[in-house]
Amino acid sequence: MSDTKITPADLEAILKLVESAEHLGDFHLKYGDLELRVSRHAPPAERTAHAEPAPIPLPHAAPPPPRVEDAPPARRMPSADVPTGMATVKAPMVGTFYRASSPGAPPFVDVGDRVQPDTVVCIIEVMKLMNTIHAETAGIVREIRVENSQPVEFGQVLLVIEPE
Repeated sequence: MSDTKITPADLEAILKLVESAEHLGDFHLKYGDLELRVSRHAPPAERTAHAEPAPIPLPHAAPPPPRVEDAPPARRMPSADVPTGMATVKAPMVGTFYRASSPGAPPFVDVGDRVQPDTVVCIIEVMKLMNTIHAETAGIVREIRVENSQPVEFGQVLLVIEPE
């Protein structure tokens, strides 16, 4: 086994990923002495007793990292200001937004580009896994609302597309 330690930031990222994955009901991770179990459904005994979950002891606990919700308002992009009739591409998970497949590569799309539903418009990295995000709408890209390599929240508007 490697000497790599799981940090509190790693645990928070794992929990956010599990929370944003709608198809995931249960998650179990065992890494060295650390064991993490997350379930969207409480066992029957806990449902009736309304027990509070026990806190997870963290190895070498450090102060928690700043939360995305605590970011200054300038970093957060409201999704309510999308013009009527426009389609949006929203972040399906918490992660890091990338406009291109690698540093120095041309971006997948630019403002003014015509896209099809299967056009890759960006990548969201979550714990070293690269997830391609598709336009899901045919049209013209009118806005790209996130800067390259910036963190994104679940449901955050990434692009605005004028449907054809």
